[in-house]
Amino acid sequence: MEELIEEASTSGKLNLENKVLVKIPDQVFRLSALTTLDLSSNSLEYLSSDISNLSSLTSLNVSWNKLEELPHQLGDLVGLTELYLGFNQLVSLPPQVGSLTNLKLLHVGDNKLESLPTELGSLTALTELELQYNSLKALPPSL
Repeated sequence: MEELIEEASTSGKLNLENKVLVKIPDQVFRLSALTTLDLSSNSLEYLSSDISNLSSLTSLNVSWNKLEELPHQLGDLVGLTELYLGFNQLVSLPPQVGSLTNLKLLHVGDNKLESLPTELGSLTALTELELQYNSLKALPPSL
């Protein structure tokens, strides 16, 4: 894994898909020039607030994990254009997701979402929103 992280410091892309991770290695949060981070298909139960250190990220994939909540610092990643959150245990999204105004793609299908924050209406660049297989009763009027 050290080799992958070192390579990512020059390529800007880090693929830690299917590495049986229960925690994101601390070294990852020091890769400030990282643009693409794939942490899918692991056993992550939480995302550290240190995710905000990755201010250059344009694509974040944390699908197929065990996430139950997201840190509000996710909203600091204003350069994100793709956010994959599907196949987790999320019950809600933090309102700060509405700060991700460059987001074009948001996948949150196959979770346990019961509602969505009205702030999602601020995502005017959004062209793809995936919501299937949740417990949503209604969409916010802002959508």
